[in-house]
Amino acid sequence: MVLTACTSPSAQPEASADGAPLKVLIISGETGALSVNSAAMRLGVDAAVASLNEAGGVLGREIEVTTLDDQSDPTRAVTLLQEYVAENGKPDFVGAGQTSNEALALAPILTRDQIIGMASVSSPALDDPEQYPYFFSTAVKQADVTSAAAAFLAEQGDVEHVGLVITNDALRDAVEPALKAALDAEGIELSVHAFDPESIDVSSAFTEARAAGADWIYADAIGTVVPRLFEGRIKAGAEDIPTIGGSGIAVSPFTDFTTEQQREEFYPILYPLTHYIAPEDRSDSLNDFISRLGDLDELPVTINTHAYGWDQIMIWANAVEQAGSTDPDDVRAALQDLELSGADAADQPWVLWRNLYVEDSHFPQVSADEFAISQVTGEREDTMLVLK
Repeated sequence: MVLTACTSPSAQPEASADGAPLKVLIISGETGALSVNSAAMRLGVDAAVASLNEAGGVLGREIEVTTLDDQSDPTRAVTLLQEYVAENGKPDFVGAGQTSNEALALAPILTRDQIIGMASVSSPALDDPEQYPYFFSTAVKQADVTSAAAAFLAEQGDVEHVGLVITNDALRDAVEPALKAALDAEGIELSVHAFDPESIDVSSAFTEARAAGADWIYADAIGTVVPRLFEGRIKAGAEDIPTIGGSGIAVSPFTDFTTEQQREEFYPILYPLTHYIAPEDRSDSLNDFISRLGDLDELPVTINTHAYGWDQIMIWANAVEQAGSTDPDDVRAALQDLELSGADAADQPWVLWRNLYVEDSHFPQVSADEFAISQVTGEREDTMLVLK
């Protein structure tokens, strides 16, 4: 993998700081409800760092990674970042949690201290380059996800009312307005049935959606809440109502803990690398990434989750190379105008979304046709879901 292919000809590399390593700080819930996802993301980070260091590093400097466990607690995340900076100085890059709550807490610190940070989150509040100029997401905005869902529902031809079943937290804050706007554009009614993410039994939310007259359900949650969603759907007798699974469900290992009955009429919104890609259709970068993940049969989640970690490092590293500097303002400018090394997505070192950031949006720029919405067989191939 040759990073110089993405380097601006006019960029002059900065001094190597005597070869001192570039400091990457990853803050995430290594323990707690999102520990599986965090472990997958970290494996992706490690794979990217190994690939880059083997190729000579970035600007001739190796990358050094430190991981801190915030237990998915936003307050703890802020404390950990502040303590790290006080003891070690500013890192060159921060992986800013895995949830919108964590990223929303960390983004002001990144702004104040002028540190480039990324996370795989979808809250529209974070897509504000004026307020958070150094924060970027490797996940897409919920508006992109819900637009794809609304287009899919419109194609069904007879959908009049969708019931949203979702955790009553930052995920709801991100999904509800985006889904409402998308469904309004298609002339489809929305009712909202939120539940406490700490609830063991969430069947009442599905019961409410049925009582409200929903002919489709849109359900979403993350982490350990996801199994409870499937259980609640069956307990409420709502498996006969076709259900779209939102982004949080789609990147969880839901096929591992669900039955065929629980997956009846269930249509997850699938991101790139969530559903199966045949070996002959994989890019060189994707092959490099996959080869570094070890035994795929042992991975608990799809490689899509690992890819968020890989892409964070690869996108940032290419921006540093293009800028010829680790100066946060130079890197930010490069991220907003990353020079693609070729006309085909297969030429890029990141493996999820091709079109990334622009000056007024620090989220990937995607279209509805980049998602797949389909029932799945319950089987996985190379960790990726096999479609029906």
